[in-house]
Amino acid sequence: TDVNGCTFTFPEEEIREKFPTVYLPNAISPNGDGKNDTFVAVYDCSADIQMKIFSKWGEVIFYSNDLTKGWDGTHRGKEVPEGTYAYVVSYTASPNGRPFTEVVRGTVRLFR
Repeated sequence: TDVNGCTFTFPEEEIREKFPTVYLPNAISPNGDGKNDTFVAVYDCSADIQMKIFSKWGEVIFYSNDLTKGWDGTHRGKEVPEGTYAYVVSYTASPNGRPFTEVVRGTVRLFR
């Protein structure tokens, strides 16, 4: 167990540690109903995060390094069109004092 209270195990058949897991939605619907309004990463353990959302032209339309701040389907204060957007999320945790970084790439569907 590390200083953040996260437990890492060493199964007998494996020599590597179990690292934190990131959960990401595959769709959002930012309509203000309180359900799936933002694209936000959920972790089973605390970690440092960087999240980028890209337009279909490769422009970064959202960036955050705050675990609690998610993308609400806007860019520069205006709603972006319904569609599919690419993301890159990287996070770093330090199980047993050793830094571990994972990069997760994928797409999220925005419904209006």
